[in-house]
Amino acid sequence: MTPRKPGTASRVRLKPADSFALIRLIARSQSDPRKAVAELVQNSLDAGAAHVRVAWFSHRGHRAISVWDDGAGVFATMERADALRRIATTVGASHKAHFTPEERHRQMTLGKYGIGLLGFWSVGRFLEIRTRIAGSDVWVLRLERDQEEAEISRARAGRLALDETFTEVVITEVSDAAAPQIKPRRLAAYLAGELRGQLLARDVRLEIHDKVARGLSPKRLVVKPERFRGAPVADLTELAVPGCATARIELYLVPESEERRGLVALACGGSTVLDDLASLDGAEVPREPWSKGRFEGVIDFPDLSVAPAARRGFVPDEASRAFREALPAVESRCREILAEDAARRAKEAEADDVRDIRRMFRRLPRALPHYALFDVRDGQRAATPGTSSGQSLGSQDDSQDEGAGILSEAPPEASEPSEPDLLYPPGPLASVE
Repeated sequence: MTPRKPGTASRVRLKPADSFALIRLIARSQSDPRKAVAELVQNSLDAGAAHVRVAWFSHRGHRAISVWDDGAGVFATMERADALRRIATTVGASHKAHFTPEERHRQMTLGKYGIGLLGFWSVGRFLEIRTRIAGSDVWVLRLERDQEEAEISRARAGRLALDETFTEVVITEVSDAAAPQIKPRRLAAYLAGELRGQLLARDVRLEIHDKVARGLSPKRLVVKPERFRGAPVADLTELAVPGCATARIELYLVPESEERRGLVALACGGSTVLDDLASLDGAEVPREPWSKGRFEGVIDFPDLSVAPAARRGFVPDEASRAFREALPAVESRCREILAEDAARRAKEAEADDVRDIRRMFRRLPRALPHYALFDVRDGQRAATPGTSSGQSLGSQDDSQDEGAGILSEAPPEASEPSEPDLLYPPGPLASVE
């Protein structure tokens, strides 16, 4: 760069030409309606809710979805109208932004950009936030997609108990494109995986009520954290990242016999930010051993700076660089585990072959009674016809070592006459290798 001359440069503060155009850009960056609903559930978990209820219902001829919780409420120390006004006027400035990575991991609060509510644009046309704390009046913040003005009003409490504290977010006029993706059964499966770490760490009940279902279809679904089915890897529980918080590891080995492919997710504060660790370096360069599909689980690193809106991916900063440099230590151990598993399976396969051969030969005298079978003797001594020196291998049991017997039934009686025209009449075998 050419050195600038003194007095020829000035500084300017960056400002958007149209602040709502910037809000519109942020809102439209969330393209997954399932993730938008997960953001609302995330807010309920952040508020310390013990019970979260998602409802799928019809409203004025359109589908609607709501998220209700009994948590502390939004900005619990403020008046309800002031709290809602703060939400509407501080887009992009979250009260969680000051948390350290350790505090975020301890409190399992991922959101820190104050834009999660804008994800409703990918779900429906209208959003209402209804809030009440300890018997206060119910206040409502009403937003409309692609509109820059919001409405705050007092609502009737209805039949609610006077001492009830609750927050409810309702999205109405769900779009035809979003509706199939957030139907109760699909949404339950998505939330079970997306918020797995948080649901396991918290004492919370998450339910989905389907008020549209008819007949024998389930009307109420309890979202339970996704359980991994592989064998747990007990010696990998933590990953030290120099200069950063320790990453927590939960890995399981997928049996080779299973056709499914295991995935190891990368999480931050209990929420998934990368579905497959194999794509950490990009989809074109799958990272081993994760790309083999033999492991499933999650690695949670709380120091990641998560990308806003879509909440997938992370900022390539010093923390993410340190994590990448520390990860090979885990990958090396995983390769050793795969090698140990391959050796164990090879040994088991060999033992299975030996057992199968023994069983086959034990059944042979019964299956082919017209054959005169030779006797098999154990040891190095050669057996001669008519003698009984040595131990018959056929007398051994399946549980013996590889020197155990092949035939479990006695050979034909020695007194039975052999066919006179046989070129090689049957007789005791000298040895078997």
